[in-house]
Amino acid sequence: WTTELPEEFRPDSTVAVDGSRNRKSFAGYVLYAVGAGSVLYRGGQRVKGENFLVDVDILKPEEYSDARIRILMGILEFKAALLSCDDVSYVLFDGSIVGAMVRPSVFNQEVPRELKEKVEDLFSESLVHSFSLSKEFPIDSAKFYGELKKFASGREFALAAGYIEYLEYLYSLSLLLKRSVGKIISVSKHSDSRNYSFDSLLPDVAVLNSLNLPPGYTKPVKVSVTKEKKFKFPLKFEEELRDFEFNSFFFRLPK
Repeated sequence: WTTELPEEFRPDSTVAVDGSRNRKSFAGYVLYAVGAGSVLYRGGQRVKGENFLVDVDILKPEEYSDARIRILMGILEFKAALLSCDDVSYVLFDGSIVGAMVRPSVFNQEVPRELKEKVEDLFSESLVHSFSLSKEFPIDSAKFYGELKKFASGREFALAAGYIEYLEYLYSLSLLLKRSVGKIISVSKHSDSRNYSFDSLLPDVAVLNSLNLPPGYTKPVKVSVTKEKKFKFPLKFEEELRDFEFNSFFFRLPK
């Protein structure tokens, strides 16, 4: 545990991004609202005004709505960051970026192979080419629900819609990671990682919290999703997203 904190400095520019979600369940369908906001700092001073991406709509049927709403919020967070990442020194995220890469994966596990292939074809042939950072229509997947209805209905439609949303989520994330190399700082208040192997049962953060440590930080370790052997990304994302590596460490600031 290193107690000598680095000297503070103010980067030229930083964008901070966070998202939120809400839902109201009815008989068989869900009304949802998802949003992502970003604020810009230059020389340590907040620039007036915020930018928002917002989507309010209905999910029907209700199956898999929790996972779908989480994915839709993630899409907006990544797109909000994409709108600013080229013009700033750092992109600040709430939550683990590595965790965002491997969650949520429900659609990777539960969608039948034949249905996956049809959705993947639609994604590759159409959605990728119409992908945008539009504030008016922030969720590109929604443009293709009509196409999905041609080969999926009921619970299968919910799976197909969730899967194409998941592919847009991964595509947005991969674009952001490529365009923001060396810029992303993600901060998570909670962690179940065992990268330091402090204890055979407890996650690292539980051990550190029990020590009542002074302000400081741990020596960074390299992390990626390569070690997640059982987890597989769909399509080309299996190759693309496994290449990214991050520095991970725990830190405690003065009160």
